[in-house]
Amino acid sequence: MFIFKKTDFTQTTINLSQGRSDLAATSVGNRYILFGGGRSDSSLTGSNVVDIWDSQTQNWLSPTT
Repeated sequence: MFIFKKTDFTQTTINLSQGRSDLAATSVGNRYILFGGGRSDSSLTGSNVVDIWDSQTQNWLSPTT
């Protein structure tokens, strides 16, 4: 996954916890990026995994339920 920061035109490469296609992504404020759902394999199995990236600390956060 490539994250482009438009304020200084830098690019960061990150790996999600699970490879998948057709996922949804959104940002929260100027800090968090959430990736969720999608399909985890070629059999079109749905994924319930959510990944949260903290762009300030450059670390993954664990979602809580």
